Amino acid sequence: DAGAPAPADGEVADEGTHAADEFTALHTHRCSAKVMSMAWCEANSSVLLGLTNNVLESVRLASVKDEEAEESSSRTIQVEQSVGLELAGHRTGVRALSVAQDDSVFMSAASESVKIWSASTGRCVRTMPSGYGLCGFFVAGNEHVLLGTKEGKLELFNIQLGEQTQTVEAHSGAIYGLAERPDHKGFASCSADRTLRFFDFTFTKGADASVTFAEDPDRATELPDELLAVTYSPNGKWIAVALLNHTVQVLFADTLKFYLSLYGHRLPVMSLAVSDDSQIIASGSADKNVRLWSTQFGNCLKSLKAHDESVMQVRFMPGTHYLATAGRDHKLKLWDCDSYELISTLSGHACEILAMAMSQDAAFIVTA
Repeated sequence: DAGAPAPADGEVADEGTHAADEFTALHTHRCSAKVMSMAWCEANSSVLLGLTNNVLESVRLASVKDEEAEESSSRTIQVEQSVGLELAGHRTGVRALSVAQDDSVFMSAASESVKIWSASTGRCVRTMPSGYGLCGFFVAGNEHVLLGTKEGKLELFNIQLGEQTQTVEAHSGAIYGLAERPDHKGFASCSADRTLRFFDFTFTKGADASVTFAEDPDRATELPDELLAVTYSPNGKWIAVALLNHTVQVLFADTLKFYLSLYGHRLPVMSLAVSDDSQIIASGSADKNVRLWSTQFGNCLKSLKAHDESVMQVRFMPGTHYLATAGRDHKLKLWDCDSYELISTLSGHACEILAMAMSQDAAFIVTA
């Protein structure tokens, strides 16, 4: 502007408003995890932070007198830690689910803990620190849960006391599957170390009622490849094991002698289930298919193009040939294994389903 007066000596021409003129750096608040979301509450000058470890954290901005300032009226902003809310869920992805035999509660396991939930209210009633749980189930009596971990340990928990009562280093590799015996007096474990191991429960009655387990070392069996899943037939006659080489081996449960080899999947089988009448074996694979096998001759009855991604879990509904399948495509599907037709597709998950459990009467299914 030609008409504007020239700046006096020692003055700098004003070139406009800068961010530094409006914003002043105050205190830094460090959260316990990365911040994923935030909401500002103007009424009490607080901010609510959503963190990646499943925690809500509230921080209040308080105006306090600046004692170091020359002017007594000068004030500054102080960050004050307010209330926090730790949600009942796990801090990491759930890898295992199991429903109690009376359907009153169910169990979930993740990398840091095992949690017990009320089936009627959906509330967490017990949290117990644990290893990285990959599989587990309720021991007979529903007062204990058994967990197989990524570290190769078997961990037994007393739900009433909320503590771990026994730990056994059972395998040298991750334990991918546990199968309770049909008589509820023992179980089998399968692992990445290629071994299938068998354990017996000991139940102590009376005032000092307790449960312990011990291995039967003479029955330990080594198979040709890593083991990914294991299940007993309800009649107690066979035990089926899924191997990393894409096959399923069926052994006689009493002698552990070879009975059948089921092959046809193009990728490893992730989950196994046997119908209540012990006539059909269902195998869910990373090749996106579910195959149905006859336990009499080992022939493939049907191959179902079940999911758009890997099939992670398969479960037969008790007393029927209806099958529930869950996959990495975020969907839960129900199938009729007599007509080989899809009954229903249930959606709702925003990401892959890795774990599934079903109540004894099939009234509800739990997925994670």
